[in-house]
Amino acid sequence: MTGAQIAAAGASGTTLEGSNSQFIIDQAVQSEMNALNTRYAGQAKATSLKNQALVGKWQARGALTGAFLKAGTDAIRGVAGAGKYGPA
Repeated sequence: MTGAQIAAAGASGTTLEGSNSQFIIDQAVQSEMNALNTRYAGQAKATSLKNQALVGKWQARGALTGAFLKAGTDAIRGVAGAGKYGPA
């Protein structure tokens, strides 16, 4: 219970028993659940972004490997094609 809730209950002339007490407890539980849900949502978002970064990293590595293979293939084709025309 927060001090403000206790003071409000006291100012109303009621005691902290029964429905007043249950209401304050329910509010505290709901506040904690909201905090936990917010934390969980943040952690889920962080995990999602990390996974997206890993996918991008692997796509970049694949593109780089493909570029090297293409460059090597083009170089081999160039050397093989140069032999068609005889010695210079």
